[in-house]
Amino acid sequence: MLLLTLTTKTVKGVGTFGRLFYQGQQIAVSVECDWNDNKRNVSCVPAGRYELRWIDSPKYGKRLHMHNPDLGVTPAGASQRTHCMIHPANFPHELQGCIALGNSWHPTQWGVSDSRSAVADVEALCSRHAQIELEVIRL
Repeated sequence: MLLLTLTTKTVKGVGTFGRLFYQGQQIAVSVECDWNDNKRNVSCVPAGRYELRWIDSPKYGKRLHMHNPDLGVTPAGASQRTHCMIHPANFPHELQGCIALGNSWHPTQWGVSDSRSAVADVEALCSRHAQIELEVIRL
């Protein structure tokens, strides 16, 4: 099993920013929407442990989707939040409840840089494992 850990902090009114770790090593930085009471399409995901599942998205192709019914987050179906995935983006306003990764922080705005590259690297790591979990820690 592969376990990734995402530690994040919300900057109220701006977004949620974090660092993604694997085996104690930082492998990416992240950006999400601001915390908005777990509302669909406008909030970062709640803290907790998620199973990551490969799902084919019509918009983004094969992507890692988050699954934890106890937190109201599933890839599809009757839950509070659906289609919460990891995909390329650079700024909180480009997201609808998903997590974007980058290789570094954007130099002039609240966001990340080199998102496509960071997501590709994390997806390559995850593709070598049958079971993938993500623990999200909100500081």
